[in-house]
Amino acid sequence: MPIRILYVHGETVIGGAERSLLHTIRGLDRDQFAPIVICPSQGPLVKELKSQKVPIATLPLPAWRKIKSFPYLLPSVYSLFRFLVRERIQLVHSNDMWWVPQTSWASQLARIPCLTHIRQELEPKRVRQYRLKSPQRLIAVSKQVKQQLEEGGVMGNRVRVVYDAIDLEQCDSSINPQVVRETYGIQPGEPVIGTVAHLFPRKGYEFLIPAMAEVRRAVPNVRWLVLGEGDPHYTAKLTNLIAKNGLEGLTRFLGYQSDIFPFLHAMDCVVLPSIMEGFGFVLVEAMAVGKPVIASRVGGIPEIVEDGVTGILVDPRNSQSLAKQIILLLQDPQRRLTMGRAGKKRVQEHFTSKRMNEQLCEVYSELLEGAHTT
Repeated sequence: MPIRILYVHGETVIGGAERSLLHTIRGLDRDQFAPIVICPSQGPLVKELKSQKVPIATLPLPAWRKIKSFPYLLPSVYSLFRFLVRERIQLVHSNDMWWVPQTSWASQLARIPCLTHIRQELEPKRVRQYRLKSPQRLIAVSKQVKQQLEEGGVMGNRVRVVYDAIDLEQCDSSINPQVVRETYGIQPGEPVIGTVAHLFPRKGYEFLIPAMAEVRRAVPNVRWLVLGEGDPHYTAKLTNLIAKNGLEGLTRFLGYQSDIFPFLHAMDCVVLPSIMEGFGFVLVEAMAVGKPVIASRVGGIPEIVEDGVTGILVDPRNSQSLAKQIILLLQDPQRRLTMGRAGKKRVQEHFTSKRMNEQLCEVYSELLEGAHTT
């Protein structure tokens, strides 16, 4: 009988964490593992999971450390415990740290192993606030995140670094980028900058906008495609900043896209201006289709991007540096091509979903064997 694994994820908007979860589940050997996902009842993530024929359950996951959630925390833990017992779950995998307290308590009550992914840069105090010493294993998406967990008091032997990775079969090089360009009125020869990230402050969009104003002065026909959705107040702030910088004509906010690869193929380079970033999954996706990247030198990003080889790293919050490097890259087609090829090779060597799932399955096996001997 396949091992029944419960994946817990309380968000439905799809970003890097959600795409990583989908890659993980897609790569599981269904003869060996039977995945079930607890998530919201509707939204883009639910639609993608259903397309993979993954069973979905909806249980309350009240926000941790919010006063208004306090009356609902213990009932949510009990509901999850009953679900684990009823569905004969053998392993719990929380896809992010936000649900660790509930999942670890419920799994302890049910006496089954629990692990969690840590996907963001975090201050050491977060280890205590989110009870990150509770799961038997923590999966850090970068060495930088592992170091921060250890600084917060987590024993290093309980943390494994497993890079998020890509299913290379999804990177269809036969996709015609001209279709995307024509759909959004991009003329032949117009260079396209792309950004794919949730719209919230950690992604640093407010530093890219003034950079794009400078880029337009040097490259007047540049276009900017933004994929992602998020915080409405932050989005309104960005819209106002774009208007202030006179960038309405070259900027298109395209929201959530279930398949980002046609858009990546249509871009000349991908920029991620984050001020905090545990990993930066979109950089792997962009490199996988042969696109050069420009990104902030923060968190786990330097573990993905080989500076000067597969892309360019800049200091965070530095609009001037961003503008300079974007302009230089747009003006050098051969360098873009060389970096794109090097990036694709790096992904094939280090960031494949096959490699990621093999490492995750090793952790699963360790925990399951430990559960059988206790």
